[in-house]
Amino acid sequence: MLYPSTTVKVVGKLVLVLLFGLIVGREVWQILGHLAEGSGAGGTGGVGGTPGLDVIGNKVEKDQENRLFRLSETCISHQVHQPRFLSKPENKVLRNHMFIDFRHKFIYCSVPKVACTQWKQIILKSTETPKYRKKNIKEIYPHYDNEFKRMSDPENKVQEETLLNEFYVFMFARDPMVRLVSAWKDKFQHHSKDDRFDYVNFHHMFGREIIKKFRKDYTEAELEKGFPVSFDEFVNYVTSFENPLNMNEHWIPISLLCRPCNIQYNFVGKFETQKYESEYLIDKLKISEYVSKEFFRDTKNSSILETFEAVFNLNEDQKTKLYNLYKEDALLFGYDLKKFLKI
Repeated sequence: MLYPSTTVKVVGKLVLVLLFGLIVGREVWQILGHLAEGSGAGGTGGVGGTPGLDVIGNKVEKDQENRLFRLSETCISHQVHQPRFLSKPENKVLRNHMFIDFRHKFIYCSVPKVACTQWKQIILKSTETPKYRKKNIKEIYPHYDNEFKRMSDPENKVQEETLLNEFYVFMFARDPMVRLVSAWKDKFQHHSKDDRFDYVNFHHMFGREIIKKFRKDYTEAELEKGFPVSFDEFVNYVTSFENPLNMNEHWIPISLLCRPCNIQYNFVGKFETQKYESEYLIDKLKISEYVSKEFFRDTKNSSILETFEAVFNLNEDQKTKLYNLYKEDALLFGYDLKKFLKI
């Protein structure tokens, strides 16, 4: 016999699974449909009917045309409130996230939890950074590395306008809710067995603050450890900022990191289709000698179900605050927040 609370949980899980199947199925068939249309239009087929590179390239370019048009139209509309001119703090955040490859003339705006580790690894190889020349790309740990050239470097700030006009500028976006849940799971649910310093650092810097502010009757041991943090507590913390610019880069809105209304991007990729879009970019940037196309993996659909599960028990006030915080990301990059938040 199932108790009432158990029955509710079971029914809730079934609803989530059904929603997950409907949404994933629709998105997958949309992608396959586009590729099939391209193949029928004279594209070169691959083995067993797999679309050829020209078919995928045509789809990517068409998607880019639509995305960049959407960005432009949304930026000049009254739907978003992006400043025309950036303040010093806003410019600082942007420049710190713009990585430059002078050899191949491209600029990448890095967004944490949107395949930024892979692209940073690629840049350390494509720029032929001495200490990484003989190292396998997958063995490179790119975070906290001081070998990068950034727009924030004094010598690059003075030529910023020239670089942005002459170099190929790109970024990747991701569904705001999926990205948020991914950040929470990575930083506050997965504890590294080898006590990696960056995980411990997050627990001490952010976990302790979250527990102290948003957990009732916490113990000293919980506060000292700063781990784990519930999603409910994490959401209360993320939505408590008066100025989102003060948020950590892993959950700050993407539009505040890469400023798509202030920077004219040549390419805006999406995490959900990052494998074939990244493969297209590797060819476009002429860096295939540094990274194989198999480097990028298909994204896991399980993250969508995990997001449904995480937001399912949030109250209406929490959902509304999340919607208001990330709505401009959704509008600019073409995501549907109500799919998860149901407000």
